[in-house]
Amino acid sequence: MGPPGTWVPTHRSLLGPALVGAEVAIDFRPDGSWISTATTKEKRRLALKMCPPVATRKAIGKCMLKATRPPKKALIWAPPITFARSMKMPIENHQEPIGDPDRYKPITFRATSRFHGKPWHDNVKVVVLEDGGVERLFFAKCNGFFRDSNGAHFVALQWFKQVNDDVVEPTVRLPRLQLSQVEAPASHSIMPATAITNGALVIGVGSSFYAVMHPAEQARYCVNKALR
Repeated sequence: MGPPGTWVPTHRSLLGPALVGAEVAIDFRPDGSWISTATTKEKRRLALKMCPPVATRKAIGKCMLKATRPPKKALIWAPPITFARSMKMPIENHQEPIGDPDRYKPITFRATSRFHGKPWHDNVKVVVLEDGGVERLFFAKCNGFFRDSNGAHFVALQWFKQVNDDVVEPTVRLPRLQLSQVEAPASHSIMPATAITNGALVIGVGSSFYAVMHPAEQARYCVNKALR
């Protein structure tokens, strides 16, 4: 289930996010399904082949429809909407000194069925500001990227959820996560691209996943999760 609260914007000293590679102009039906706005049937068929699988598309579409429904609009964007499987954006490297030209680096995030011969869906870290001003770190899988008519960029996220009350799995000493069900709209969120703070190293073992972090970052993550 997507986390409550609002996204935390991060400072950018470089140009903002940009879609990379082939783009598809899309619209959404009332049932959440996607349609291409291409001019011919063949172009529409080829366009949808570039999009996520049907179950993922429908769940993202339903999530979007709920998020844009008045009176509480959690997602505000301006159609027409363009979709792509990759996006490049500047990411801040906190290991570099402030003012260092290498503190910001352009990173390409992907959500594609084939990259170098295999599926490639990047995982990311997202910081969410919850009620009371508490910042919490969440992990999510990228399922695609959007740009609206105003040039604002968004990311379709599928959330990892904590498996049990123990923040850290006692054997491997890492946070144990589970990827939320792809068919459930509540498993997804569409958020501004700048909500991404960095890529995430999430290792899959069977049906479970383990998030690898810097020790200091993991310590903050454990404290915040324990306070929930």
